[in-house]
Amino acid sequence: MPAATNKTDLLAVFDKELAKLRKTLDGVDEAKASWSAPDDDATIKGVIAHRTHWMGMFHGWYETELRVARFMCPPKATNGTS
Repeated sequence: MPAATNKTDLLAVFDKELAKLRKTLDGVDEAKASWSAPDDDATIKGVIAHRTHWMGMFHGWYETELRVARFMCPPKATNGTS
């Protein structure tokens, strides 16, 4: 599948991927979403929360960079100087 090159196509891809995720998670209740292996504390709930947080940060970076007409992701770190 080619990469989306505009907002409409990107939203269509997002909706399709979200539908697949929802179908995958249909049988997962709160207990299953919170379960972790004895040697690994990662959970389905934790992974989704982590990805959601990073997606939010990405969108924040993107919006910030659009305002200043240059795009770097993640944004270049500064030490308080321009």
